[in-house]
Amino acid sequence: MSENHIGNKGAERISEALKQNTTLTELDISSNYITDKGGYKISDAVLSNSTLNLLLLNRNSLSDKCMNFITKCWIKPESRLPNNCIL
Repeated sequence: MSENHIGNKGAERISEALKQNTTLTELDISSNYITDKGGYKISDAVLSNSTLNLLLLNRNSLSDKCMNFITKCWIKPESRLPNNCIL
């Protein structure tokens, strides 16, 4: 899904889908004009998703603060994601 110009609206929709996801293990949403607004939506999904192992977010307009927040969600005990990677 990289380079599709989905923006924050698309990130919000992906976030909702990830909350329901039980099969997707890798997601590349790099180069999609996602800003912090969409990034924080993705972080919500990261906390509730149990199958995603790889999330590619590079080449978006995410601040260091937002990326750090997503990373913290990824490694929090309540996150159901095991041994995963954010790039």
